[in-house]
Amino acid sequence: MTHTTNLESVVKKSIAETVADIIRNGILTGKIKPGEKLKEQELCKELNVSRTPLREAYRLLQSQNLINYSPYVGVTVVSLTPRFVEEMWFIKSLLVPQSVALAAKNAAPEKVEALFAITEELESRCEDSPEIFYSLDSKLHLAIAWFSGNEELHKLLTNIYDSTVLARSLTVVNSRSIKNSCDEHRMILNAIAAKDGQSGVARTLEHLERSRRAILSNIS
Repeated sequence: MTHTTNLESVVKKSIAETVADIIRNGILTGKIKPGEKLKEQELCKELNVSRTPLREAYRLLQSQNLINYSPYVGVTVVSLTPRFVEEMWFIKSLLVPQSVALAAKNAAPEKVEALFAITEELESRCEDSPEIFYSLDSKLHLAIAWFSGNEELHKLLTNIYDSTVLARSLTVVNSRSIKNSCDEHRMILNAIAAKDGQSGVARTLEHLERSRRAILSNIS
């Protein structure tokens, strides 16, 4: 009985994650608009799922600040505010540069090679879909945090990147902004490879500032 229950939970989780991925992609591509209400019955029919995995998917999306739930309104896509962006990017400006500085100090050569490999994958697949770009972007920054050697810093940044996925979707809106982002990643990694923490911090702050301005210009 226990094994069956565990298997069922794994299957349900798999379905919930798939549903969350579909809805997340709709939000990030703009097919589902900020403030739009997600209608449970319609989504269950469209995605051919029951209410249980859909509601589990909602919980996943809510943990990433993509949707809100109100007892009187229901489930709606979040509407980004300048205050949220300013507050989250203030926190990122304190933590992300430190992860880069520590990675420059602590990352072994093979770890730096792994970072460049992620960057190359990001550059080759950056225009496949918005979700792939942001997934690989998060993978790169969190790998830097992991190679910093500070596990608690990595945990904090994992939560932050999960919570800002919608905001970050507004930072690269065309091929030029994608190229700029990739170039900035290269400069950050070059600094890490050279064990130049000071340069890495400076390049990271520039990267964060560009993304902050891009987001604010797209929601104002």
